[in-house]
Amino acid sequence: MKITLLASLLTTAGLMAALSTGALGATQQKIRKPEISGSAGNMCPSGVQSYKPHIGTASDALSIEELEKQSARGEADAMIALGLRYMLANEGQNTDVRPSPDPTKALELFKAAAEKGDGYAEFLVGVAYIKGDGVERSDAEALAWFIRAAKHKIVPAQFWVGEMTAKGRSVAADWKAALPYFKHAAEGGWELAYVELGYAYENGYGVKQDYQKAAFCFRQQRTLQVAQYNLRQLIKQGYVKWQDNDPMQWRGIGPGSALDPSKKQLPE
Repeated sequence: MKITLLASLLTTAGLMAALSTGALGATQQKIRKPEISGSAGNMCPSGVQSYKPHIGTASDALSIEELEKQSARGEADAMIALGLRYMLANEGQNTDVRPSPDPTKALELFKAAAEKGDGYAEFLVGVAYIKGDGVERSDAEALAWFIRAAKHKIVPAQFWVGEMTAKGRSVAADWKAALPYFKHAAEGGWELAYVELGYAYENGYGVKQDYQKAAFCFRQQRTLQVAQYNLRQLIKQGYVKWQDNDPMQWRGIGPGSALDPSKKQLPE
């Protein structure tokens, strides 16, 4: 099953590697933790209201009764899978295994799994708090849970800690403190982390201003429109130059563009 974050402004999705599989015993079906994929736009806390996980079919074969039994035995993966059922009762293809929506019950299950040290569950608890799903909305609680999840190297949690710290969500804005989290998230493959790093280098937020490093970061995510735009602005202002391997469409060359390739009007 896969959690998908739907973009409101950006249209491309960044993927991270599958999280580790939980061992539930050789005699019972294993529940695989979902991948977290996400278009970068709604990984920003400011856009998280439209966050909407999606359950695939990885755990749909298990009945609610079986998940409840496994949860009662203290299996964190089962708690997470059952919590996602309660969170997304109307999602997915197999409606026969969906309970009635109950975000409060979902949060209880996520917390139970989180208390067992499951970083993925800690991330989901943070999302519940920042959205106000099954609990009163609280940026401070969300950040605390994201920090816990980030310590378990949950990549989107690392990004959210950086984002909330940089933008002053429940804490004093501190780009210098946020940068290590953005770097970890970028190393984990999270798209928007590179954009935030580029923004920091471009403006000297928490780091020495360096247009070349900013351009390097923006170039790491060639599919993100915001990265393309920021790189074009750096070049337009004369801070950096186009590279030979920069996609032609970034330069405004192609059908319907202001530049006509047949006239070889390439920007310098």
